[in-house]
Amino acid sequence: MPRVNTRMLPPSYLREVFHQLGLWDLIHNGTFDSMVMPRKTVPSRAYPNARSQIVVHHTVEGVHICTTHRIVDDNGRVLHWDEADLKEHGLTLGKSHNV
Repeated sequence: MPRVNTRMLPPSYLREVFHQLGLWDLIHNGTFDSMVMPRKTVPSRAYPNARSQIVVHHTVEGVHICTTHRIVDDNGRVLHWDEADLKEHGLTLGKSHNV
């Protein structure tokens, strides 16, 4: 169950928020410090011979700004990458899987 300070959103809404804020650009151009969470890396259920990873992204000040989910193959090629959550002033906007 989500924490009180977490609001679950439809995937399309969270995707649009990432787009409007330019978060993907900041992730891809290296503005954010992005770190794969090794303990959250597991074999992918959707892609054979690939790994599902949780990636956390921090601002230059060290503030956790958002989290993404990606699937990579054995060569490190990204097969899928999507939004997981956005952190803002103590509130987490998370992706609902039930919408």
